[in-house]
Amino acid sequence: MKSCAPLSPALAMIVLIVLSIAIAGCSEGVVSYDILVTKFDAGGHTAWSTKIGSGNQNLATAVTETPDAGYAVAGLVADSPRATAYPRVVRLDPDGRVLWDRTLDLSDVYSVAITGAPDGGFVVAQNINNFDSGKVSKIDADGQPVWNRTIDSALRAIIPARDGGFVLAGSRTFYIDANGTILWNRSFSSTSIREAAGGGFIAERSGVPYPDTSVFYLDNNGTVVWTTPVGSRESGKITSLFEDPTRDI
Repeated sequence: MKSCAPLSPALAMIVLIVLSIAIAGCSEGVVSYDILVTKFDAGGHTAWSTKIGSGNQNLATAVTETPDAGYAVAGLVADSPRATAYPRVVRLDPDGRVLWDRTLDLSDVYSVAITGAPDGGFVVAQNINNFDSGKVSKIDADGQPVWNRTIDSALRAIIPARDGGFVLAGSRTFYIDANGTILWNRSFSSTSIREAAGGGFIAERSGVPYPDTSVFYLDNNGTVVWTTPVGSRESGKITSLFEDPTRDI
């Protein structure tokens, strides 16, 4: 069983995504994956647990909470380990029941990130080739497509911005408006990004496959105000960032 890192806990609840491994066709060495989404209460007791599978390769790479206290799980699905992996979003109600399950399009993806949109829908960032190809998709609250944008960048993370737009981290760093129009596009790479308390954004990039491991601060226009190397410049990996009330990182 392989576990994803836990999400930042809410005050009373914690949600974990666990990727469980089931063996099928052992003589051929075929391994299939199901997704297990489990919610724990403040005392660590299981509130509910939902298995999502199709008998194929089912992987989850991101989750976001919805306005009704449910969840949207993003990931990918493939018929076999060597088959094309399609982006996928599964919507759960507050009790973990599946409301809908959508395969978005025909992109062959490595990972999928997701965030909620102000209108109750979702914006999904697809990492297509881990280098210079990605796609951003808007779906409505029922999982139906609204718009798609192809972007010349691998996309590894997406966050909402205060003005209703979205910031994308990847082999390039982007800011898009609510309609998917690119407002700024910066050539520096980033692995993850978050909105800074005092305005602007805090981003990080890890050393592999990037040229160095660093933390950097961007203003609202995407201009790098400062950047600081961290640890080994060649092989470091940042796994978490935190900004305290004094804005130290």
